[in-house]
Amino acid sequence: MGDIALELDLSEHMQRRIFWLGGYNLDILRLLDRRLAPGMVFVDVGANIGELSLFASRRVGPSGRVYAFEPEPSIAATLRRHVEMNRAANVEVEAIALSDRSGELPLYLRPPTEVGREKNDGLATLIAAPGAIKVSTVRVDRFDDWTEGVQLAHLDVLKVDIEGGELAFLEGASESIRRFRPGIVVEASRPSLEAAGFRCADLIERIQALGYRIQLIDPAGSARALPAADRIEHANLWATPSQ
Repeated sequence: MGDIALELDLSEHMQRRIFWLGGYNLDILRLLDRRLAPGMVFVDVGANIGELSLFASRRVGPSGRVYAFEPEPSIAATLRRHVEMNRAANVEVEAIALSDRSGELPLYLRPPTEVGREKNDGLATLIAAPGAIKVSTVRVDRFDDWTEGVQLAHLDVLKVDIEGGELAFLEGASESIRRFRPGIVVEASRPSLEAAGFRCADLIERIQALGYRIQLIDPAGSARALPAADRIEHANLWATPSQ
């Protein structure tokens, strides 16, 4: 994370790993280090406390732009504080969820049996799985409507990690993806997708249908051959336009 300043809760799963390991999404950080350049636009859907957004802010520079989407109110407040601490003027925080519809929806936390014993603040989801705990009601928008509203001129890299809501996001973002043809980083988590009624294969097939080639992001941040979908438990994927 270099010289990025963060206030970390060492009792929390992700934040403790950032403190001890220098980053949580190290594979994605290494990929972004190679893929981002000054002047680019990076969209972080499921930004959490800003690990990737603030890293991208440094890479795209003053001529670039970062849009960080985080709907969970307390995490969004921390994200804003981190943006201010780092004087990241090129980062705009959007405290909304993105899905296949606009309006308001409940935001849930997974049941304790899924979360496990370790505190993990990054598991908020729009998916009302059995036993899920409602924590708030949040504003929801379609990415296609949002890009039109802000008159987004271009988009270079899009990252999506929203705990099973990835297919609904793609449904509301397909026009923008076809228009801008960004590189896409997306989480494929079997438990999260199954809670939403999908498989990893469904996510992969949806992205391929948009005209993309999909690869696995390895620990070094390189793109490698994708394993069979039924073998994926949890992976970060890199998708690039086929043409």
